[in-house]
Amino acid sequence: MNISAKKELPSWRQDFRRAGLIVILATALALSLNFCRARPVPLLASDGPGAWPERAPRISIAEIKRMAAERQPLLLLDIRRSNVYRERHIAASLNVPAIPLEEFLKCYPRIAPFISAVPTTVLICESDDCASGDRVAHILKEFKHDNVRVLAGGWNVAKDSGLEMISGEKQ
Repeated sequence: MNISAKKELPSWRQDFRRAGLIVILATALALSLNFCRARPVPLLASDGPGAWPERAPRISIAEIKRMAAERQPLLLLDIRRSNVYRERHIAASLNVPAIPLEEFLKCYPRIAPFISAVPTTVLICESDDCASGDRVAHILKEFKHDNVRVLAGGWNVAKDSGLEMISGEKQ
């Protein structure tokens, strides 16, 4: 038995170490090149790529019911996908899908007059954590619509709210 022979690592461990080293070097190179650019991508900025949008103002289902009971003008924009909207939605809502966001922007010129005409526009998203609602609300704010709120709890709350619903069969 040769005592002086080095104990070698299994080949998969060597491959794993090499892959890790490649990832580290590639990341360092990419960050360095970004840093040297005239207009670097703001990786750590709150509005940088992949950043979650700031939460838009919320409105409760109780407040929507109160406004409806008082006959206050209200626009409900259901921004869920069209196929999901057709399955079941609030009777008074309009569907303007926000996924992909380009779809919403394409529809915007048609709905802009309605958003401007009402004191409150409510965006109905899948849930309270749905980033699409916050993104659309911020886009509308950039378009000078300050009357936009996101339904707190989203569709998860709306579906059991007691508001009149329409399902695919009844359309």
